[in-house]
Amino acid sequence: MDVEAIDQMKLNWSPDTTIALNFAIAFIMFGVSLDLSKDSFISLVKNPKSTITGVVSQFILLPFFTFLLVWLLEPQPGLALGMILVAACPGGNLSNFFTSLSKGNVALSISLTVMASFLAVILTPFNFEFTAVYCTIRPPCLSW
Repeated sequence: MDVEAIDQMKLNWSPDTTIALNFAIAFIMFGVSLDLSKDSFISLVKNPKSTITGVVSQFILLPFFTFLLVWLLEPQPGLALGMILVAACPGGNLSNFFTSLSKGNVALSISLTVMASFLAVILTPFNFEFTAVYCTIRPPCLSW
């Protein structure tokens, strides 16, 4: 595949596909939540270390290491922007589903998804701003 072809790729979603996808995600999340109890969330409040570690990892470490990877590899600007966007965005419902399948801590996964969704309003633009400012100092970074 030609490297410039990546910038030309488009995803075409019809309104019907979006409705079907939303219904499927809602159905899956309902199934995941059937095993939860109030006690699962109370234990997270009493022992916040795992929650704090998850938030720090998702919003500080992941974007930092992705930025470092972009800085070192200097990929095509469209690919670099996509990498930074994915690293800066919050986790989604699919991670909760896979946590449930693997018999992990579903309450922690859901709590991280909720917190990440709220924090993303501030931290996703911040990560992009940081990248834009840094790339004006070191232009070869993303060649924007």
